[in-house]
Amino acid sequence: MNNVIAASWNIRGLGRNEKKAAVRNRAIKTRAKLVFLQESKIQRMDQWVLGKICERASNFSFLFSPSVGSAGGLISLWDQSFFGIASYRIFTSLIAMVGTISEVNLQCTLINVYAPNKAEERHKVFAEMKEFIQQAGLPCLVGGDFNTVLNEDERSGASHHKKEMLCFSQFIEDLSLVDLPLQGSKFTWSSHRELPSFSRIDMFLLSSGLLSAWPDLLQCSFPKSLSDHNPIGLAFMGKSWGPRPFKLFD
Repeated sequence: MNNVIAASWNIRGLGRNEKKAAVRNRAIKTRAKLVFLQESKIQRMDQWVLGKICERASNFSFLFSPSVGSAGGLISLWDQSFFGIASYRIFTSLIAMVGTISEVNLQCTLINVYAPNKAEERHKVFAEMKEFIQQAGLPCLVGGDFNTVLNEDERSGASHHKKEMLCFSQFIEDLSLVDLPLQGSKFTWSSHRELPSFSRIDMFLLSSGLLSAWPDLLQCSFPKSLSDHNPIGLAFMGKSWGPRPFKLFD
């Protein structure tokens, strides 16, 4: 499945060997060149861990934001032949990189985000992302767990917070980002309760500069494995994920 260029997954803890094996198996299946992991819940990342979660570890580089206690933690992995990093900044809830995507010779910003569940903390993370992206002034790709939804159709079995949906929508609009339609499933997270709730809180957001370089991209969801979140990917339309989404760019 070499048509997947990027994958993102809230793994809900990477300490156990079966979690590391699950990430490795997903990376092997998708052959993604860029991988964002959220909620690693680990405070140490080294070449040994990289080898456990990445089949071609010698070809990959990584950046790491440690967990705070047993909460959070981010890992960004990329194939060095795909992306050349020039600078980066690591926050508690996001990893931001600036560099060049080699195959399209495009300078861009790549951000891995795990937004907090509390609204005030989440707003602060969105402000940090917005400032970084605007200062870089480059096409950008943001992926991860945003812990909020864009509209009521993206949540079922739970209350809707219109103010938070408006805030998220304004963040996307201010940065002129595009949320591609999701293929494969309607939601990316579900609770393990007797009366479950469902949300689409994991996604990729792209600027028009990246979509101009890759006009045939779509967003896809993969089956769950050892986490209550679905892994998601950015893939080319050569793979049949169902009806093609219609996109119109100004």
